[in-house]
Amino acid sequence: MLNVSSYEDVICAQGEVPLLDRNFPVFLFLVDGLLVDTGPRCMSEDLIPFFQSHEIAQVVLTHLHEDHSGMAAWLQENRQVPIYLHRDALDAASQQAALPLYRLKLWGERPPFHARNMPAEIRTPHHRFQTIDTPGHCDAHIVLYEEERGWLFTGDVFVTIKQQVAFREENLSLMIESLQALLKLDFETIFCAHTGVQKQGYRLLREKLAFLLELRARVDELAAQGLNPRMIARKLFPSPHPVTDVSEGEGTAYHLVRTLSRELMERG
Repeated sequence: MLNVSSYEDVICAQGEVPLLDRNFPVFLFLVDGLLVDTGPRCMSEDLIPFFQSHEIAQVVLTHLHEDHSGMAAWLQENRQVPIYLHRDALDAASQQAALPLYRLKLWGERPPFHARNMPAEIRTPHHRFQTIDTPGHCDAHIVLYEEERGWLFTGDVFVTIKQQVAFREENLSLMIESLQALLKLDFETIFCAHTGVQKQGYRLLREKLAFLLELRARVDELAAQGLNPRMIARKLFPSPHPVTDVSEGEGTAYHLVRTLSRELMERG
């Protein structure tokens, strides 16, 4: 069941997906007819009634991961709304996603759909959103910035402050650069796809950046001593993370460490 609430002009729809020993939250945001992300296909029984009972004029996907885009094909077929996506993900969106088994079990399929190239600005009757490239979580990731209201719709840029694992396609050096760019903007509230509305969002992004910069310094120090990424990961994160098992070894501290250090990336 969806928990639907509102914050200022934004409708917030929260669902949950079982993960490990808890339920993992998924948030969609609807503002002035603009739907930000569609949620995963595994939540379709709850999402379809929500989509049918609200006015949706256009959809923006922060990125193509199936927990954010799994219902895009349904919306396109049943609501005939334009769906905007980062230009580098358009071709992939038009094809059936080849997902690892654990992601299929967790989120469900991501059927193909035809997205439109993300414009520099998305307008609604009462709002104007800048679309900002924010690579890191994946290469083709954007956030939406509403300057007048001080809102930032962050997709998966935030999620947690003290990140301990990363997936193969993540690049934490790029994430640092994205956070540094975002923190030059004037905003306070972030709308996170997995933690919901964060009223002190600027502070949280600043804390995440500080954590990653400190972690990078430790990684670089150990790399200078001759340790390789796997040795550094074991030293900094000695206890196995539950996500590593759930993700069939895809989400690891190794990917986090390797992509934080430019030296280690250059070593290959």
